[in-house]
Amino acid sequence: EDDAVAGELGRYSVVFLADPAVSAAATAGLAGYVRNGGTLFATASAGLLTEHNQTNAPMLELLGMEETGRNTGSRGANDTISLGKMDLPWAETLDTVELAGGSSNSSLDVFGLQSAFSLAGQPTPTVLAKFGTGSPAVVRRDVGRGHAVYAGFLPGLSYFHAALPREMPVDRGASDSSGSHFIPHKF
Repeated sequence: EDDAVAGELGRYSVVFLADPAVSAAATAGLAGYVRNGGTLFATASAGLLTEHNQTNAPMLELLGMEETGRNTGSRGANDTISLGKMDLPWAETLDTVELAGGSSNSSLDVFGLQSAFSLAGQPTPTVLAKFGTGSPAVVRRDVGRGHAVYAGFLPGLSYFHAALPREMPVDRGASDSSGSHFIPHKF
């Protein structure tokens, strides 16, 4: 947030936003960064609240969307996936994401959090991917010389899920061969 407030984001080609709360000052900095040619990539519910836990209307305007609901599954986002290596292999699949114009390998499973949203503002965002239900999953809105991208799910969890083996009981030992030292490298 300090870089956004200070206007220091110009040195980055892409800024990834995952935190649900962003201050009003940082939101203004992010909007300026996008207008000046930067790309903001926000994941499910990221930046949609202010530092006072209120709706972040300027962020919604920047992203060109309005969140209409959240799906965390039967156990909730934090209860479902607290420790990635231990919980992610067993996490409930919330939905799928189909990439626009994709091939047979262009779908992802959704884990942890799914944000339902509608498109808003002008210009209307371009839909890049849809959930299995047909609703938007990833959108891009051109703002000034830059782009604001919103993914209504957590792409990192979708990506790593396939790399983590289901092992029972979960191994948290201290030896080099334990699951706690496992680093996925084959996807």
